[in-house]
This record gives sequence, structure tokens and C-alpha cells, in this order.
Amino acid sequence: MKFGKRIACLVALCFFVATSIGAADAAQVVSADSTDWGRPTTGVLRALIVNIGTPSLPARPRNEFTSSVATAAQQINQLSRGLTTVQTEYFARDILLNDVANLCDAEFDSWQAAVSKQVDISPYRFVTLIIPLPGDEEDQCEWDGISDMPGKFSYDFSPPSDQDSNFPNMTVAHEWGHGMTLEHMSQIICKKNGTAVSFVSRAERDKSCEKIDYSTFSFMGSESELRIMAGERSQLGWLRAGEEQEVTEGTFTLGADGPLSLLWLKNSEGDRFQIEFVKALNPNYPKQFFDIVSDDFVKVTNGWTNDGVIIKFMADYEKDASFPNGYIAHPYVIDTTPVTEIVTDSALKAGKSFVDPTGTFQIDVLEVTGA
Repeated sequence: MKFGKRIACLVALCFFVATSIGAADAAQVVSADSTDWGRPTTGVLRALIVNIGTPSLPARPRNEFTSSVATAAQQINQLSRGLTTVQTEYFARDILLNDVANLCDAEFDSWQAAVSKQVDISPYRFVTLIIPLPGDEEDQCEWDGISDMPGKFSYDFSPPSDQDSNFPNMTVAHEWGHGMTLEHMSQIICKKNGTAVSFVSRAERDKSCEKIDYSTFSFMGSESELRIMAGERSQLGWLRAGEEQEVTEGTFTLGADGPLSLLWLKNSEGDRFQIEFVKALNPNYPKQFFDIVSDDFVKVTNGWTNDGVIIKFMADYEKDASFPNGYIAHPYVIDTTPVTEIVTDSALKAGKSFVDPTGTFQIDVLEVTGA
């Protein structure tokens, strides 16, 4: 399976109560799409960077992307908190491939085969092909990178990294994330009887909820600052011992960097949810930002983002010991403030609550503190 992509921790504490109201059934299950399973995700991972050209599109000058690739390796090391080191290597020469009618719809499987004939890819965890940029602006693709999920190959236009340091380019690291089993960090927006609500039960979900491919709060979404959710670290095996728990009820203290970072809950319909603390988004945003729900630029106001508790609906959950941490799932951030036009304020503040529509559990945020 291939996924397209578009671009755009301080220790802190959150105290909240999860109250169990009922029992839970089995989780939803889907089939895996690859026998690669996304491993390994820790230790030293070798990445081969291959510069591609075609008869009509010359290969990119290497000084255009070497900095971006080096930055991506640093980003993975930082996001994994040192558990993963990506060792980047460059194929000695550019590889010339056949022209395609439309670069944006290229048959990447044939490109894989052509590269594999010239390069022994077996020692590498990642093989990143740097794609030549189309000459005309109108021919630019709607994506910056595509990757196998899970898998080894990714394809990047990889823009130069001479950007505002507050908003680093994360195309290469994002595609490596797909290769290690991560889906996009997405958003779910629901309605009931025509009125926006945070979430609905499974019986109504397909007809009343919109799944939006990109949410914020993660390098795997639309976020333009380097951050990762604890749930993503969980899936990649990047959490420390004791940093996540599956619970039914109790009072818990969550930290952005442990010692407890992630809670799992399950409702009576078998739906799984992740609960975690997040810091407010980048305070260096300009006066407006592009919001994925309103599909428009929104003016930054005092309430546009905050520290708090994020709740994610974990769709397509599949448990298998072959995956890096024994499961895969697609995370959807729940909009806990459906009356606002933005999703960047989805983190629950102190004194706020979320009630599962099945009546299985209620989450009450007692206190939010931070440095």
C-alpha cells in the first residue's frame, strides 16, 4: 500500500480520572498489507539515498538535499529519544530511469525493480529515492513524498532545508515513519442530528463522521514542528518500560515524557482509544495558520492551542506479534471542542470532560500543569 503525503518535550503533568461504566468487547481487525511488518525500528538503521534522473528530467544537484537527509536522521534520533540511529549512505552515482508520462502517477514498483538491479538493497532498512523536480510549476505533484507502508522504499522531492528553523522540513522522516508502520495522524469530525459532536457510536459513525487524512500534533500529520505522540512511540516500540497502560478506571498522572505517557481504554463496542498529554502547539506560528477542518486560513487567537489531554480513536486495530510492538492501528484525534471551527484546540483543559457515546467510560481532566 502506498500513501501520499503533504507538508505542512518538555516534561509536564496532567491529572485526570477515567471512570469505567461498562464492559468491552473484542477490537476491530483488518488484514496486513505487507510481509515486511515494519521491522526493525530501533538500533542502527541504514538508509540508502539514491538520486534519480530521467532522460528529460536531470537528477537533482546533491547539495540540494543532503542537508534535509541529515536533518531527517537527526529527527528520528530525537523522536525515538535515542533508541534509533539512522545511518545515511549515498549511492555513488545518479541512476537514470525511464521517463514516465506523469511523474506524479509514476509506476514506482518498476522504479524499485530498476534500482534493485543496480544496487544491493538487502543491507538497508530504508531506500529513499530522490525524485527530479518537474520543470514547470503546473506539473508539480500534490505530494512531497510517497512510501510503502510498511516497507523499505520511499520517494521524495525533498525540498531544500534552508527554511525557518521553527518549521523544519520533515518529508524524509515522515516517509520513514510510514515505512516503520505509522499511518498519518488523522482527525475525525462527527455530527449527530446535524449538530457537530465530539464522537458517535459505531452504529452511526460511517454516515455521520468525516475522517480527515491529516491532523496536527505529529510529524506524521500536518504539523510543521518536530513532535511525536506517545501513541506513535508505542507502535514503534519507542516507549520505556511502564510508560503505557491499558486501564478501565482510576486516577492517573500523565507526562509528556513519562514516567507514564499513554493510556489505553476500550468501550463496549470494542473501539479502542488512546489518552495522552500534549503541550500546546508552536508559539512561533505566524498570525494565521491553515486549518484542516475549515480548509482555510484561520487567525491565531489566544485560545487556538493549549496544553491538555488528547483523546484518539484507534481505527483498524490489528494485533500481531510480527509488528514492532505487536500491533498496528490508525489514530484519529477526536475534536473535543466541536463548536469551534478549528482542531488545534482539541486538547482537553482542566475541568473538561469527554464521555464515550456508548456510556462505557468518562474522562475528567482534573489538573494541567507544565514548565
